[in-house]
Amino acid sequence: MNAQKLEARLQELVASKQTSKVQELLEVERELARVRGEIERFEGKLRLFDNLVDLSTITVRLTIQERYVPPRPPSLGEDVRSTLRDSWLALRAFGRGFLLVLIAVLPWALPIALVVWLSVRGETSRRAEAASHRHARALSLPRPPRIAYRPAMSKATVAILRTRPDRVLEDHVRLFELAKGPESLDRSAVTFLKDNISWHYPFPSANTTPWQLEGTILALRRHGFREITCVQNKTEVTDARKGEDLNLYRPIFAAHQIPVLFNFLEADTRWIPYRPRARMHALDRIYGDELRIPEYFVGKNVVHLPTVKCHIYTTTTGAMKNAFGGLLNHKRHQTHTFIHETLVDLLAIQREIHPGIFCVMDGTTAGNGTGPRIMTPVQKDVILASRDQVAIDAVAAKLMGFDPMSIRYLRLAHEDGLGVARPEEIELVGDVDAARESWGFEVGRCFHQFAAWITWFGPTKFLQRYLTRPPILHLGNFYSFFYHDVLHWRLKERAIYERWLERSPWGEHFARYAREGALARP
Repeated sequence: MNAQKLEARLQELVASKQTSKVQELLEVERELARVRGEIERFEGKLRLFDNLVDLSTITVRLTIQERYVPPRPPSLGEDVRSTLRDSWLALRAFGRGFLLVLIAVLPWALPIALVVWLSVRGETSRRAEAASHRHARALSLPRPPRIAYRPAMSKATVAILRTRPDRVLEDHVRLFELAKGPESLDRSAVTFLKDNISWHYPFPSANTTPWQLEGTILALRRHGFREITCVQNKTEVTDARKGEDLNLYRPIFAAHQIPVLFNFLEADTRWIPYRPRARMHALDRIYGDELRIPEYFVGKNVVHLPTVKCHIYTTTTGAMKNAFGGLLNHKRHQTHTFIHETLVDLLAIQREIHPGIFCVMDGTTAGNGTGPRIMTPVQKDVILASRDQVAIDAVAAKLMGFDPMSIRYLRLAHEDGLGVARPEEIELVGDVDAARESWGFEVGRCFHQFAAWITWFGPTKFLQRYLTRPPILHLGNFYSFFYHDVLHWRLKERAIYERWLERSPWGEHFARYAREGALARP
């Protein structure tokens, strides 16, 4: 250490007596004392550190891990539980926040309600005034010439036959005769067929069958109806051209020389204003003086070609519902809130513009469940026909297991005198025992019913004017396409269709039409 070296040097100076003066000796002694003090201070610190080190304890643990096991990723069940837990916590947080918002808004509720009431009152007044103007304008609208609709027979008649693929075409001719088809239509007028394409894919029970189409053409031709056409309509969720192709109509049209028109093409028909003579239940409220119908329909016979199936909006669908796509174009979505009343109004309009109305209904494979597209096809081997659109729908409803008078559109039509819906008042001809069956069908549940409740039937139906217009309408159409054409058809319904082709006699008959085209030659 430097201090110890300095001390040794100072001691050498004192011992050598090189300093003789007393003053110098005192200076050296003082310096020597100072250095000695520093040395002792440093030595004391060293001894303290030595004692601290002697009293310290160091613990060392060594472990040997023979094999490394990486952490296990969570299983699906653990992920589900974790997600549900997080979702529940988020829901609780949302509920708490929503409750606080309600409490905060509560003091403002009365003035807001007053403003809304005043706004609605003013809007109602303006609408009433506008309706008065529309009514005045409607009185001046041109009307198509009055058509002499053939009066109903003394009693509603529905023909029903059991049938098989090997005789189904001839059975349609016999069915037409049993239901008094020749007397129900005007031979001097053009007769157009209104087929039913609920889904462009050939799902059994969803669409007019090829033997139903061809059998009806044969029946009409054999009884002197020469001018026959077919009219297709457009919907937001089906493709008419694709539908007539996949459901094998085109070879039949070609073989029997049936012109096909599309009511959405200006080259085929134009839409003209129409003011119904009958009292309307709903269409006047929806359309006012903007109601239009296809000009081509006026003065022509119509033959509807529906199938026996359920419908998520109307419980059943058949002859009356088949007019929906043909007679209505714009604003059609807005009629769903009053769908039952709309079907009755359309039947009243048909009786004003057509000299004859007839229906041939296919029940060879009937649709049970959430129709008109996604259903369970059930083989039933029956066909039906009638000039009374209400009566044939009532018989079909009873076959499926429903009380016709509990279905609103049938009851309203019966009460308006447009047809007969009470089964006991309907005359059955043909295989009468087949009409006494009850198949026990149920409409079932699906997401579309919930969406319809939100849009058309529930307390939020006032939003339909926004939900049924672009761009939200396009989103709904895309969802329907994705749900039906991408998910259901590819993952489920196509497999059902393919099994039907292989295992059902009607599926085999459909495959024969695919191979050979029209089976009867003109």
